[in-house]
Amino acid sequence: PTSSQRAINQRTCLGCRTVAHAHELLRFVAVNGTVILDVEKKRGGRGAWVHPTPECLKQALTKRAFNRAFRGPMNTEEVQAWLDTTMEQQAPRTERG
Repeated sequence: PTSSQRAINQRTCLGCRTVAHAHELLRFVAVNGTVILDVEKKRGGRGAWVHPTPECLKQALTKRAFNRAFRGPMNTEEVQAWLDTTMEQQAPRTERG
């Protein structure tokens, strides 16, 4: 098929459950029971997709969506750490004087 006939890669966000283009989402994979961010989106195996927003990441963690996506109990500490870092960067900075 030509490039105009190829299907656009669409994935469902684990947090908000809306369908989006894969390039708009973060891809996570399970490695030895730990969920890690797949920055290049090229690691082998099952992937779990989430919008790069604190809201969607929080929802995915709260609903234990990673456990369902990877079909078993998962260590999501790295996802939580990534979320915490993202929240700190987005937090309004107050001036001290």
